[in-house]
Amino acid sequence: MQQDHTLSAPYDADDWVDELRERLVDDGHDQRRVDRAIDTSLTRFRGARVRSFLPLLVERADEQALRAE
Repeated sequence: MQQDHTLSAPYDADDWVDELRERLVDDGHDQRRVDRAIDTSLTRFRGARVRSFLPLLVERADEQALRAE
């Protein structure tokens, strides 16, 4: 799967980001929409104090955003 290199660079190499992207695309969402949603939520939660919650926050925000579109 070709990755969008516009994603937030510090997180682009994280395995959980790739796994989330792949799962959302496999669920039938357009890859470009998924990449935009992930980038938006990564930016939104960049300042989260508890870094271990970041994957959960991003996943929930992305699922809501993709359902809303």
